[in-house]
Amino acid sequence: MTKNKKLILLFLTIIMIVASITFRITIKEKNRVRSFERFQDEAKEVSLQFDRDLLNSNSSYEFLNDYNLGANGSLVVVDSKAVVLFHPIEDLVGENVPIPEITEMVEASLNQQNKDEKDLFFTYVFNDSEKMVYLHNVNDQEILLIVALIDSYESMLSRE
Repeated sequence: MTKNKKLILLFLTIIMIVASITFRITIKEKNRVRSFERFQDEAKEVSLQFDRDLLNSNSSYEFLNDYNLGANGSLVVVDSKAVVLFHPIEDLVGENVPIPEITEMVEASLNQQNKDEKDLFFTYVFNDSEKMVYLHNVNDQEILLIVALIDSYESMLSRE
């Protein structure tokens, strides 16, 4: 094989590798965006149901145990000072939220004048896991946090 043919084969191989990597990154990013969209849609539905159920429960959060969100979503209720009022792990009730990103977003929600801007969506990393949060400001006293791992939504979408 001549030197020119070897160079052409090497060049074509490099192009194929770059194209393959670019394709995988593009697919992963599309799945990530779809994950966010799906999570937000589900979280908005859960927050509407939460509002209805809260009116009928005299502020008891036990009804939250009946909610399902994605493969591993959890629901947490905090007050305006980011103290946990409800958490699936009962030992955390009464504790301050140990995640600065959540505390900052609770404060940001409380400072918004427009009710439409009081519900926020954001991501954070905790224990090497990236999580999505939908923060639903119920009444400036009770704030619903809907939390899910991004990976769990991406894996759900890849199976569909």
